[in-house]
Amino acid sequence: MLTSKMTVLCVDDEPLILNALKALLRLRYHVITTTDPFEALDILKTGKVAVIISDQRMPEMLGTELLSQAKILSPRTTRILLTGFSDLSAIISTVNDSEVYRFLTKPWSNQEVLEIVADAVNVSKAVATVPTKVPLKTYAQPQTPSYVIYKSSLTDQQGFDIHAELPEHTHALLADTNEAVIALLQQYPVKLIIVH
Repeated sequence: MLTSKMTVLCVDDEPLILNALKALLRLRYHVITTTDPFEALDILKTGKVAVIISDQRMPEMLGTELLSQAKILSPRTTRILLTGFSDLSAIISTVNDSEVYRFLTKPWSNQEVLEIVADAVNVSKAVATVPTKVPLKTYAQPQTPSYVIYKSSLTDQQGFDIHAELPEHTHALLADTNEAVIALLQQYPVKLIIVH
C-alpha cells in the first residue's frame, strides 16, 4: 500500500525560486507553490500542510507576518523562513512571535534544504500525534534563558555579530559542524537553529 506524501507549501514572490524548490522537493513531498501570501493562508485553512516555507521579503506581506498567521491558522504546520543573510538581524527578534522552526538562507545548498524539510516534516508528524489542550489559566512565567544555535562554516561574517542581534534572555551557541550542533542540542534546550 502506498502512503500519501506529506504536503509542503512554498511561498515566494519569485516564480523561479518556487520552481527550484518544487523541482527539489517534488519526489519526496506533495508540493504546493504560490506567489500570493493570502492564497497561502487560504490553503492553510483548507488542507493539511506539514511544512510551510516562506520568503521574508515579499511585496504584499513579510514572511514573518505570514508565518505568525500560519501559526494561528495551522499550529501543527512547521514553519521555515527563507531569507537573505543580510535580513537575519532584522528578523531574529520575531522568532518568538512566529515560532519559526528553521531559517534557510539564499543561496541554499540542495542537501541542506532536503535535510531541513525532512526534519520539519518529522516535527509536524510528532506534533500531530499530541492532543491539543487549552490551558485553563495562564500565569506569568519567570524569564528563563532561550538558546539559539548559529551554525556557520564561514570564517568572515562581514562584521555580523549574532550576539548583538538577539533579544534579551536569548543566548547564541556557535557551531561549525553538524556534530557540534548535535552536541549543543544534547546540552541546551535550543529553540532555534540558524544555518548559514
